[in-house]
Amino acid sequence: RIGEQFCDFLVKHLFPVGVVCYIQAVHLCITSRGVKKQSHFKTCALRGVFKDDEKARAEFFQILNIPAN
Repeated sequence: RIGEQFCDFLVKHLFPVGVVCYIQAVHLCITSRGVKKQSHFKTCALRGVFKDDEKARAEFFQILNIPAN
């Protein structure tokens, strides 16, 4: 939800052509306590040109060296 909210805030206040919020995180409660397993997650929110234009989206992910799927 935080990625979606962040994108919506930027669109509402800055009126950009496009916004991408890519979040990669580690769930520390799981990795440091309890089951002690690796718990990584990734989420992505897209707005504007990045949501509508496949070429722009692919270029963004290529720059960051992240698979677009």
